[in-house]
Amino acid sequence: MAGRRPAIVLFFIVTFGLAARAATLRIPIVDHHSWRHADTAIARNFVRERFNPMYPQVDWRGSRPNGYVETGLELHALRIAGVWRAGGIHVESGRALAALMYVTRRFCCTGSCGDDTA
Repeated sequence: MAGRRPAIVLFFIVTFGLAARAATLRIPIVDHHSWRHADTAIARNFVRERFNPMYPQVDWRGSRPNGYVETGLELHALRIAGVWRAGGIHVESGRALAALMYVTRRFCCTGSCGDDTA
């Protein structure tokens, strides 16, 4: 029973984290934390304009025609853009992908659950 305790604790932590993310799945982008949705704007521009992670573009480009922005390598926005290219632009699919990546990271960072050989 003691060997299963870490797996059970991990299961509840991941379930709680996933439930917290699922609660905001359908909330519109324009709310109190809209600044965090720059990835969504960049992903949308990957789909609409140029699918190139080396040239991320934003919507608030001002008088510049291209809207390029200096950011890190936008891998998450690129994954969202790939999903959107296949099924259309839906904010919920981007948030669902983020939740899926959360669960994947939790299990990958903790190794195999319930491995009693250690």
